[in-house]
Amino acid sequence: MKLTVQTFLDEINADQFKKQTKSLSLATFLDDPVAGMNSLYTFVRDEVLEGHLAQGELKIEGTEGSFRVETNVINLPMAEPNVISKITVGEEERELMIYIMVQDPKINVSSFRIDEVCSADAYVDDFDSAKVKMDDWLLSQVEILKNAPDNVEESEPESKPAPAKKPAKKTTKRTTKKTASKTTKK
Repeated sequence: MKLTVQTFLDEINADQFKKQTKSLSLATFLDDPVAGMNSLYTFVRDEVLEGHLAQGELKIEGTEGSFRVETNVINLPMAEPNVISKITVGEEERELMIYIMVQDPKINVSSFRIDEVCSADAYVDDFDSAKVKMDDWLLSQVEILKNAPDNVEESEPESKPAPAKKPAKKTTKRTTKKTASKTTKK
């Protein structure tokens, strides 16, 4: 499925995409993360089959964490149409893609990770393969979150104080004065 960047942006800005959001407790999510996301994977597939842009979001109750699967023409979240418009050309036709993302302060310094799953066409044509890829990705991200310290700053290595700088050496520029020499013909 291809569409122009401008068509994509128009639909996003007009809120003409399909969205499903659900929430789970942290304990329920950690008990079976794949089960938590399955209905969202299927929702996005069904909406793409209908020709719609779609987003499925799972919010983890009591945390700042969420997981999303969504359609896009570039590896940025749908929530960033202004950024998308600045780095793309509106008339350019692009393949609609499926992206999966996690937003959580523990995931990395930017608190966000997005990865491409496959084209929207491949997603609907071979949903089982796409689902295996998303499940593997999801489980690896959950593992990162489980093993992350409570405070991301704690995981940063302690910085050593910079060595004291030596005072700058004073340099002077030396120039030589050229003198014209007279030559006489004999």
